[in-house]
Amino acid sequence: MLPFYEYLAEQNKQQSISVRSMTEMGNYSYWHFHQEIEIFYSVTGAGKCIVGDYAGRYSPGELVIAGSFLPHDFNYADDNDRTNNILIHFNPQVLSGIAEFAPIRRLIDEARYGIAFKRVPEEVRERLSRLEKESPANRAAGVLSILAHLSESNASYEVLSSIDFSPDAMDDRSSKRLNAVISFITQNQHRSISVDEMAKLCNLSTPAFCRWFKQVFKTSFVSYMTARRVDLACHLLETSSLGVSLIGDRVGFDSYSNFNRAFTKLKSVPPREYRKFATA
Repeated sequence: MLPFYEYLAEQNKQQSISVRSMTEMGNYSYWHFHQEIEIFYSVTGAGKCIVGDYAGRYSPGELVIAGSFLPHDFNYADDNDRTNNILIHFNPQVLSGIAEFAPIRRLIDEARYGIAFKRVPEEVRERLSRLEKESPANRAAGVLSILAHLSESNASYEVLSSIDFSPDAMDDRSSKRLNAVISFITQNQHRSISVDEMAKLCNLSTPAFCRWFKQVFKTSFVSYMTARRVDLACHLLETSSLGVSLIGDRVGFDSYSNFNRAFTKLKSVPPREYRKFATA
């Protein structure tokens, strides 16, 4: 399964540091990545934790920091009714240019592989519990205070992944290109998208676009689009009552036969059988 790029800039355009609670994690895969740093804190509930090539579990009281472009998924919950988690997102540029933030930047640099605090200091837990009730300015200051405390305390953490999804060559130009590509795919996924069309969007030759895309996503554009469509179809099969043929059309396959063939190849069962198993 390939990770999705989640474009958070639009939903976070009114705030540099966003804080929100999640009380329904779901039991379907949402393996994704984004430019923003993510802090995940489990207040109550437990489930599966996937960060890069690490697959384990999270427990109540755990805090995980996932770095820029690192694929992750916390959306497997053992009990939706008892799950309560806090999600924090911010662009790493928020920390640039201030000398006093050097310890925090070192901590975030470690988080490029994902880090987990199994035991969160009490002071940090208390600050986390107050964040959503704070004014926007105090909320942002609170997040920075939490990061400062974690970076300067003796709290131990575990490095989770052995991979870093973001290539060393991912400069600002490449990052903007990535945002443009994913935004375009998201808006046009319902139809066929050619490699030539994407190359033109990026002002690259077709071979150059294919090389760049494979460097970033570790797969070809065609394979990525097929897997993305199939994963979205899985979500719709699990969570909606839409007909199977309509789902295939909605996620961008040009015929039911192509949808059925691609789905079966990737999931080892046809979409109709997958729905039976997933909703049983």
